[in-house]
Amino acid sequence: MSWVNRHVVAFGVVLFAVAAMGGVFAFARPAYHQSSSEQAVSMKGQHQYTVAQVEHAFALHGLLINSVMRHGDAQKGTTILDQRHGKLAPDWTVSLFGPNATVYFSENMQGYVARFGNLMVFYGGKNAALLVRVKAAAADLQH
Repeated sequence: MSWVNRHVVAFGVVLFAVAAMGGVFAFARPAYHQSSSEQAVSMKGQHQYTVAQVEHAFALHGLLINSVMRHGDAQKGTTILDQRHGKLAPDWTVSLFGPNATVYFSENMQGYVARFGNLMVFYGGKNAALLVRVKAAAADLQH
């Protein structure tokens, strides 16, 4: 009697197990669901605010910008303005986007978010007095 004939049942069990696992991986895999919804916004045609305008509006409310970081080129890049007091994380941020940028905004951000023209103002802290000042500065920019 040959080796194959003596192990037909074992061979059948292994073949069934391999087929079952293949079926599980082929048909029962979970579908991908994006964890946060995003909205793509083109900055073409949006009102273009400048760093000087943002600095002026925030200074009127005692919020001095002491950190300016630029990422990318002037047309598609981002300029982030904020106030840091020797900390790694800023109290609030203003992001200015280039006139040819396409920006993906999350709809699930926690905190205060104002988005208009080519900018986004964000404050995620718990200081109510600071939030009032940030909101006032953002409102001044919109008018």
